[in-house]
Amino acid sequence: MRISNVIIIVSFGWICGQNIEIKSLNPNIVTDTLFSILESDENLSTEFQLKFYSIESNQSMYKRVHVEQSLDSIIFSGLDNFRPSFSKRLKTPFQNTNVGEGFSKIGKTIFHRYYFLNGLPQIKYGLFDQEKLGAIIHFRPDFQSNFSGLFGVSQNKEDWDITGEINFHLENLMQTAGMIDLKWKRVDSLSQLIKFQIVEPHPLGIDFGIDFQYHHELIGGYYTFIEKKSLINIYLPWEAQSKIGIISGVTTPTLNGELNGYNKIAFKAFSFSLLRDSRNERLLPNRGQFFCVDMDLGLQDKSTFLKSKFDYQYYHSLKSKVHVFFQLRLNNIHDFEKPVPKSRYMFYGGTSTLRGYKEQSFASPNFQIATLEFGFQPVREFEGKVFLDGVLDETVEGEPLKYGYGFGITQINKNTLIQIEYALSKEGGINDGKLHIKWVSRL
Repeated sequence: MRISNVIIIVSFGWICGQNIEIKSLNPNIVTDTLFSILESDENLSTEFQLKFYSIESNQSMYKRVHVEQSLDSIIFSGLDNFRPSFSKRLKTPFQNTNVGEGFSKIGKTIFHRYYFLNGLPQIKYGLFDQEKLGAIIHFRPDFQSNFSGLFGVSQNKEDWDITGEINFHLENLMQTAGMIDLKWKRVDSLSQLIKFQIVEPHPLGIDFGIDFQYHHELIGGYYTFIEKKSLINIYLPWEAQSKIGIISGVTTPTLNGELNGYNKIAFKAFSFSLLRDSRNERLLPNRGQFFCVDMDLGLQDKSTFLKSKFDYQYYHSLKSKVHVFFQLRLNNIHDFEKPVPKSRYMFYGGTSTLRGYKEQSFASPNFQIATLEFGFQPVREFEGKVFLDGVLDETVEGEPLKYGYGFGITQINKNTLIQIEYALSKEGGINDGKLHIKWVSRL
């Protein structure tokens, strides 16, 4: 391929075409003006074409256009930890596309499709053999295999309440970007859970992924909850992950649960989820967004139900060392024919939802919780923050809204992450706070 146009920008991104008016015919002024515009342009295929000029009015007009160009050579880096079959899936879209608007969109699609990327692939262009065009495309996979724990401590009269959670998380074990997650959680002697998940983006080289989840939980000594979810990850040409599949499960009351109004409920449903993640880090992000919606539609105890979960997270840098974090979580289960059974209620309270309160303090068929945090990072390895969690709806008529607040610190290095938070509830005093300690050890 020959590069013979007068002005070509060698960068990448996406820019809309438009007319550029320059009130001068002086070659130096025209050239300087166009090059200053090119500095903010982010597309390799951008050219300026003369559209109009007038000696009388001493002005000229150029049109910014995009002319697709093919690459003579592409070098890929950062893919050494993948099997050749998986690396090929990352390479092929670039190899089959000319440089231009479509070329830059490929990087965005790949970034949002796979969980292990914290940013767009880095693309650098250059000339070789005088006028041949080449590119180096560098991927930055960030796998986070780890062993982690989360513990909560609070005082109840003269006793101490201790909750615990242990998580074993493996990524890219078979060099195919797969993920295995095993979680155990203990709220008290009557409430425990175990969850298992396995994700494979392209099992046996097929064009879609699989996501299998298993959830087994004992709740308050009243009933057990078992749910199985099987999903297919469909790779559509948009900047998000979409999954469809089926779920099935059953809630089985204990003898004590039957005496307290809990019934055996079997349920089956179609499941759909949509996820988009643009956060800049996986363990300690400070900018970007996360969006996830899950919907299950099916039958429970011979009646139709709809269960939905919505999670939105937004990180925004206020200054170089200060950022704000906002999160909104909406959870709802609705039975179209009768009241929602008690054993299908959703729990909240505690470390992951409403800090300052005990784990699983509240149960409801729906709840909405908003979180606001201000974080301070003097260095990338340390963060201090203050936070506020609040319930947005009155789940019990006439009951005041609940909120929790507190502060925390996080220290991270190459091998470990340690996070300590102290949270207070709206009703409690300083001595009634909840201490949460989280540690992550990279494998």
